[in-house]
Amino acid sequence: MSMYQVLPFEGLAEARLGEERAVLQRRLGEHRTFRKGHAQIGLADQYVERGLILHHDDRERLFYIEVSDVPLYHRDVPLLDRPYESVRNDLAELGCRIVEDDEGCELPDDGFNLWCVDTDVTMVGLFPKDRRGSVGDFVEGESRVGTLRAHDVTPGVGTGPVRLGMRRDELRAMLGTCLESVPEYGAAGEDSYIEHGLTLEFAADDVLTGIVIASLARTVTCQGVQMLGRRYSEVVDELAAAGVTVERGELAGHAPGFTLQCPSEAWIVSAIRIGPMS
Repeated sequence: MSMYQVLPFEGLAEARLGEERAVLQRRLGEHRTFRKGHAQIGLADQYVERGLILHHDDRERLFYIEVSDVPLYHRDVPLLDRPYESVRNDLAELGCRIVEDDEGCELPDDGFNLWCVDTDVTMVGLFPKDRRGSVGDFVEGESRVGTLRAHDVTPGVGTGPVRLGMRRDELRAMLGTCLESVPEYGAAGEDSYIEHGLTLEFAADDVLTGIVIASLARTVTCQGVQMLGRRYSEVVDELAAAGVTVERGELAGHAPGFTLQCPSEAWIVSAIRIGPMS
């Protein structure tokens, strides 16, 4: 069984934050690949026997590590599969700053957090000093276009009234209430329009650079082909018959101007991305 030591803001000796995915795969061996979230570009690799899930960004660099079911220490304190209260007290005795939340706690000066199920610590997450990612507030507004229940993708351009290159304030005025956030990597900002099934990604100047449609309740078509919630092979065949060529990638298919994303090797299309990585 593997045994690990936390290296604050660096990860583990066996897997350093910022390392390239291909390097880690060669070092660590057998793994299972999946997509953490429908809208994510980066993929996660699970190394079951090593107790690791490694999360990679859009450039295939390691930005977050999950450790579970193996011995893991911070200095001489064992962190996993122990009562949360005991772990927290031991860390406090080391002088660690602890910020508690509903799911456990974070040690912001030591580069990791503890996740609990019931009373025990079941997972530890390791992050870099320059970590990104935060959820902001709802920005209230009223949609001028009703509820967009169907999206017809125009490759490389957008869907319906939503077009790449539009400004964030213009889109908010048109689409209504959204949840603003800063993603873990990639875009400078993100607005999620739950009502419309859209996640919109923005550059630092608030210009729309990426559109993700990931609501299976929506009709999402290109050249008359329904794409979401269907087997990848079926969608690709029908798109080919309609004159759209899709090149298979890792848990994704790249067509000119858009990408089909799948969460796992089951190859069900769960998101359509228009913009970067298309």
